[in-house]
Amino acid sequence: MKCAECNQEIKGCYYRVGDNFLQVNYFDEQDGSDNVFCSRDCLCDALSVVMALIEED
Repeated sequence: MKCAECNQEIKGCYYRVGDNFLQVNYFDEQDGSDNVFCSRDCLCDALSVVMALIEED
């Protein structure tokens, strides 16, 4: 099994998106291979998740 984002071989545990809406509308592969990620970072990169800091005055 390989990570859908970085293509690294996955050993041990992996991350998947469990949300039904995203599974149906974002991922295309019937076998689910595009919904397998080696790390939280790869999952966030694949979904274009960004972190924002709140600047306090």
